[in-house]
Amino acid sequence: MIIRKLSASLIAISTLVLFPFFSSYAEDYYWTGSAGDKDWHNGDNWIHGPSLRGVPPNGSDVYIIGLSPYYYEVFYSTWQSSASNYNSLNMNSQGSGLFPVFLRINYSPLGNILWFRSTKVGGAGRAGISFQQGYYATKSLDVEMGGVFSMIGPDTKLSCTESMSIGNTPRSSFSLARYYQEGGLFEGSDADVVVGAESSTLGNTGSLRLANGEMRVGSLEVRHYGSLIESGGLLRIGDPSSPNVLVDEGLVSLEGGTLDLGDNGASEERIGATDGYAYFYHEGGDNKVASLFLGPEIGGEASRGSYHYNNGKFTWTGPSGSTPRLVSMKLGGRGGYGTFAHRAQDPLTVDWAYLGYEEGSVGVYSLSDKSSVEMDFLFLGYGEDSKAYFSNEGGRHVVNRTFVLGVAEGSFGRYELSGDGVLVLHGLQGGSSSSLIGAKGEGIFVQKGASVVVDRDLSIARGPAIGENAKGSYDLWGGTLKVGHNLYVGDAKYGQAEFSQHSGMVSVGGYLFLASNPSHTSTYLLSNGTLEVAGMEKIGGHFTHTAGTNHAGRVVIGERGVYDLASSGYLNVSDEVIIWPGGRINLKGGRIDAHDVYDYADIIGYGQINADVHNKNGGNIRIGFGPGLTGTLTVNGDLFLEDGSALLLDIAGYGQGTNYDYLHVGDSITLNGDLVVDLWSGFSPVVGSAFDLIYADVGLSGLFDNLYLPDLGPDKYWDPVYTDHKFSLYVKERIPSNVVPEPATAVLFSLGLLGAVCGRRRRG
Repeated sequence: MIIRKLSASLIAISTLVLFPFFSSYAEDYYWTGSAGDKDWHNGDNWIHGPSLRGVPPNGSDVYIIGLSPYYYEVFYSTWQSSASNYNSLNMNSQGSGLFPVFLRINYSPLGNILWFRSTKVGGAGRAGISFQQGYYATKSLDVEMGGVFSMIGPDTKLSCTESMSIGNTPRSSFSLARYYQEGGLFEGSDADVVVGAESSTLGNTGSLRLANGEMRVGSLEVRHYGSLIESGGLLRIGDPSSPNVLVDEGLVSLEGGTLDLGDNGASEERIGATDGYAYFYHEGGDNKVASLFLGPEIGGEASRGSYHYNNGKFTWTGPSGSTPRLVSMKLGGRGGYGTFAHRAQDPLTVDWAYLGYEEGSVGVYSLSDKSSVEMDFLFLGYGEDSKAYFSNEGGRHVVNRTFVLGVAEGSFGRYELSGDGVLVLHGLQGGSSSSLIGAKGEGIFVQKGASVVVDRDLSIARGPAIGENAKGSYDLWGGTLKVGHNLYVGDAKYGQAEFSQHSGMVSVGGYLFLASNPSHTSTYLLSNGTLEVAGMEKIGGHFTHTAGTNHAGRVVIGERGVYDLASSGYLNVSDEVIIWPGGRINLKGGRIDAHDVYDYADIIGYGQINADVHNKNGGNIRIGFGPGLTGTLTVNGDLFLEDGSALLLDIAGYGQGTNYDYLHVGDSITLNGDLVVDLWSGFSPVVGSAFDLIYADVGLSGLFDNLYLPDLGPDKYWDPVYTDHKFSLYVKERIPSNVVPEPATAVLFSLGLLGAVCGRRRRG
């Protein structure tokens, strides 16, 4: 390219040489587009002609004005000159503004430089400059309404040392101000470039389009109704001390070529507006930038910015790294709104990603299918009272270190995964809160199919050191969740944690902690699907198991822990189930398989337990749930009713397992402790009734320490009968002359005493 072969001496010309001091007085030279030949003249002496002959004197202000009576008539001229110096070139900045005028600049680039202090195109009417060959230098370039500056061909160089504005005109006009470059070099490394108007007047529009060639500018702002379109070439923006691209209610379209903001790590694209949306459409080419800030705060006002990543790639590698990446992505400045739509198939790597970056902001990230992004840190709801949404619609998302939803006080963060999407959370080594849903704010995770892999811990609303009012939830509607270490549901001081598994597979390599305290709510709902926990499940909250399968190495139900197991639920424990004081299993027709069950508190209901059951001191086994909810509890194993324990049964009729509770033991039963029987719904058994309450297939041994039986009145009494396999209660007639009073320690007829005993036992 000829321009790149300029001699070193030409490039090294100083500013004083490029822009010498002009005389304070210089005549104005005009050319108008009336008929006939034309020379350059000053004043009002017009000579008619279609072409310019000669050049104005150096130091002049040059005006080229369209005054033709023929509307839309276009005048083309070729400016042929040797090296020249002028104060200013004004194209159609004077005159009526009705008639278009165009100037073609085409001269030899060897040794010829056309120098101006300023260049203005348009403003009062339509005008254009077509720069096709040579070296053009100006301190400032202003393309105003109706103006066009075109730089065409490889043998062109335009030097702009201070500023360029396109469409920044105070007048209201519906004509577009345009800069177009196809080839050559725009050298404005120290120039501030503004596209669009400072105000939001609809007519103040400007467009900068780079089709080919190279542009070097210091900083770039795209303001109201301005647009930057790059379909090829190289646009290099190089002022690392300030935001390099600021889009304020404008448009950037990167369709090809390279938008280069440098490798120093300080470059940032700020996409936002004080009143309205600013857009960045990445349709192709390379965006070489360190950071994105979408919806930044501008002038203390809320802003809105949107980045559409449809094609192309990010190429910033940093001063020491080799992987193309972004240092940071910030969506939502103070009160602002930032969105990032990710549809490109080229992988994207981000060190830090903040959605809802500052107070009161909103940040949205959508990842489409076949797209992928890798992040070191992801924070949703980073600022106080902010909102953040991440939608993974089938892409691959990897977070290497920290993943937090609802970071700050009053914040909200939601992550939704669907389709064939994949989320991989590697987590910090040894960090229990590196993957956290609900810190000081609220976090919601919704999984609809797809796959989530967590290498270490996954925590939901956990940790008073992080936030006392944490709130988090996980909704699984199919797909798989694999947690390599521990799954924590709850354990904040005043928070709320919920895990709802409607279907799909949850696999936990370590422990499941469903922890709670008096001021915190922790729940796990298993309504279908499979839960597999290799280690222990420690239940301190409420586990509702309506259907599906729960496989665990060990289950411990602690203080305030409740496990509800419905008829379609299956709890399979390879080792033991322990119910500590304050804990409870509500067995509502479900099935438990375990090696041993140790009950220090409560087993309530009916269903099947395939294990050896030890009802320890302080433990209660209560079959059924009262009138209309009587049933059969089957223990396929040995049952040990130990001293200090209790067995409670209800009688509301004569049907075994339907009207009165029934205990069936597949192996042997050892009787100790207390038997408590209650009558319901005013039922009064007749004399001769028999109630077979307990049966053991292998054998029955021992006696109850105490029988707490309801009062049958003065004419009837209970007759307990022990056999080798069965325990029964018979109702017999009381004959006064033959009655021998039963010991007070054996039978208590008073319901009041029964309540007192039960209360004492529960407290024990």
